[in-house]
Amino acid sequence: MFQNDVISDISQKILDNIPEGVKSTFENLGSDMDNTIKVIVKQVVEKLDLVSREEFDVQTEILQRTRLKIEELEKHVAALEKKLENNSPKD
Repeated sequence: MFQNDVISDISQKILDNIPEGVKSTFENLGSDMDNTIKVIVKQVVEKLDLVSREEFDVQTEILQRTRLKIEELEKHVAALEKKLENNSPKD
C-alpha cells in the first residue's frame, strides 16, 4: 500500500530521535534497530487502514463527478416541478 521510501523516512525520523545510549544497548543485543523499527512502522501503518495518495485522488475525482451529477439532477427535478406547477389546474 505504501511505498518503502515512506516507511524508511518515518523509520529514519524515529531512529534519529532515539538517544545513542538506547541505540548502542539495542545493538549490543545483536539486533538491527533500523530494520526492527521499519517492521514496526509498517505494521502500525497497515493497522491504521490508511489509503494511498493515488487512491485518495481517485476517490476525490469520483466525488466531484458525483456532486456535479447531483447538481444537474437537482436542476432537472426543479425544472420538472416548475413545469408541473405551471401545468396543474388552478383552484
